[in-house]
Formats: sequence, C-alpha cells, structure tokens
Amino acid sequence: MAWTSPRDWTAGEVVTASIMNVHVRDNLKQAAPHLVTTKGDIVAATAANALSRLAVGSNGAALVADSGEATGMKWLRGVDIKYEGSQTTEGTTTSTSEVNVIQLSGLTIDNNRPVVIFATLRKTTGHASAAQVGLGINGGEVADALNFTTTDNYAANGYLFGILFPRVTNYVRNGYFDKGSMDTNGGATHSQGNLNADLPAGNITSVEIRGKVTNASNTMGASELHVYSLNIS
Repeated sequence: MAWTSPRDWTAGEVVTASIMNVHVRDNLKQAAPHLVTTKGDIVAATAANALSRLAVGSNGAALVADSGEATGMKWLRGVDIKYEGSQTTEGTTTSTSEVNVIQLSGLTIDNNRPVVIFATLRKTTGHASAAQVGLGINGGEVADALNFTTTDNYAANGYLFGILFPRVTNYVRNGYFDKGSMDTNGGATHSQGNLNADLPAGNITSVEIRGKVTNASNTMGASELHVYSLNIS
C-alpha cells in the first residue's frame, strides 16, 4: 500500500467505494495516527510521499541523522549522565581517628556504571596541623584518609573529586580520587590517590566522605557531596 496523489473530482461524478478506498482510506493509513503503535514513536519520511514509523528509542537516547537508515534517522545512546543524589548538610569532626563526616545513602547504582563523586571540604584554625580526607563506599573504607591541607595554622577550603570505574569480576579496585585545598595565607596543597580496598561487586548503595584531623584543636568539615553515574554505550 502506498500514498496516492489526491484525486481531482468533477461535478456530478459518482463516488464509488473503490475510489473512496484508494483516495481516502488507503491514504489515511499512510498518515501518522495509523503508523504509530507505541508511546514515543515518531513518523519519518523514507522517500517522497512515503512515511514510516520510527520506534521510540531507549531512555536517554538522542535522535540523530543517518543516511544509512531507512528513515534517515536513528536513536543513538552516547554518554547518559544520571544525577544520583546529594548530601548538602555539612558534617564536621575534631576526631583524630578516621570517621564518616557525611554520608549519602539510599543509592542504587549498578555495578556496570562508572561513578563520579564531588565534595567540598574545610579546615579551621586551632593548631599547625593538617586535616585529612578519605572515601567510603557502602559503609566500608576504600581510600585511606590523607592530608588535603597544609600543616599551617590557617583556615582552608578544599575539595574531593573521585571516579569509580565499572565493578566487575577481577576489576574491583579501579578508582581514583583527587583532593586539595587553599588556605587563607595562600598555602595550597594537591594530591591524587588510588583505592586501597576493593569496591563492592554489586550495587553501590551509599557514599561516605571520611575524615579526621591530626590535632583535635582543628575542625575538619565536609559538605556538598554530589554523586553522578554514567551509562556508556
């Protein structure tokens, strides 16, 4: 069945079922409402006066032109970034033993999705000592707390940035985190670290920013913990 150019009618012409079927019924069957079957379907031209259904793509896919496709278009899924959640209430500690400072729980991140983590950090004055930051996943430490500030007695603001790669059999310690700060006297520090423990092979359900101070006269703070995951195809 194909589109038929509309007929030119003449005065007094007898309209037959055959004429109506060809010029009305069959043409309507080439229109969008008849072609689509599923929520999200679209209609695209395959040639002059020819339409075809293009089925809805997967979640996160984008429509791109492709002359090799019958419709001249296709759904393409590149990098899908999902915002998993945040913890924006500050946590602080004066502990000289490593503790969870803030935690984001209630997550369900598949093991095949890379994960990106951001957090802001700070240290108060009180003693010429450093503050340290580490990382926990699902309640377990995966990166030891290490200095993110200088040992000078100045207040400092800092950051933590981490990437966790897909967690699959024999590849469960693939991660990286970066930390640093700038204090009120212009002193800066920056360092990178790798994971020192295996990541969970299953879903990630929580992320913890861990920390401590090397002298209890200082306070270490963490806030603005944001977690994203990626789907790469």
